[in-house]
Amino acid sequence: MHRTFVFPIDCFSPQTPISDLEVKETKYGVFIKEREVALNNTYDVFDKPEIIPSLINLVEKMNRGSDHYWPEDTKNINLIMKWIKQWGFLTGSKSRFISLLPEDFYGERVSDFLEEAAKLYHLWNLYKAVANRDLDFLSQIDIYKGDLHKDIEDEVNFLDEPYTFHFFPDKFYSGTIIAEYNTKKPLKSLQQASMLYLVGKIEENINEHTLNWKEIKYNPIGDEDRYQITPQMCFPTLLNALYMQFFILLNENTKKICPVCNIPFVPERRDKIYCSDSCKSTAKSRRYRAKNIN
Repeated sequence: MHRTFVFPIDCFSPQTPISDLEVKETKYGVFIKEREVALNNTYDVFDKPEIIPSLINLVEKMNRGSDHYWPEDTKNINLIMKWIKQWGFLTGSKSRFISLLPEDFYGERVSDFLEEAAKLYHLWNLYKAVANRDLDFLSQIDIYKGDLHKDIEDEVNFLDEPYTFHFFPDKFYSGTIIAEYNTKKPLKSLQQASMLYLVGKIEENINEHTLNWKEIKYNPIGDEDRYQITPQMCFPTLLNALYMQFFILLNENTKKICPVCNIPFVPERRDKIYCSDSCKSTAKSRRYRAKNIN
């Protein structure tokens, strides 16, 4: 495992980039299908901390063309294919569509890729806001404030601290979190609620792992026999493994997320925002362009 991912149990997920792809339209949707697999390029996901940032950056590229809906057009399909050629299918499985498509069909449905990439993108942005202490972002989350024993939209007296709020993150697809909100500590309250939500959603996506053993070592002490078993967790799809990477980052919780390249990094100072001078310069250029466009 890469040093970015510090976890008590070794995690393992071999994946294979797809070197030769084709687009195939079926009655079940548009698929990106394998023609040739470069088995010699197989890698372990947990040796590659750059995969999640690369997926987030892909979504941001698609966002520049459409704010709310990503069409299954040539431009987006080409972007997805380029990503799959580097990392492999995100959710693709030979058995996933076995009841729908021929047995030898192995591919990624474009709509599935877009849906799962969107979910991970929004969760990553939420974690980025928590890690970077971004109160402005967290304050934009839709919140219905209400008492547990009243109608959900009843207003709560702000003098009753801490009061209970219902955390309905519509932008994050589903789920309800109930957490204590302290008006004197809005950042802490929103961070706690967001972390509760993140853990729940990430947990849903890593529950297909398999716990097995990696190796057995014989380490006798004197006349005493002693065997040590090294466990490992194996994740079947790239998406499962990426959520486990995400979970490990939550467990470690020492890094910020660079708002430009989306790479986790350990800041030398608490007020450091960007992972490098290059990303700091890029952010400055973006702000300048946005100001002149407006």
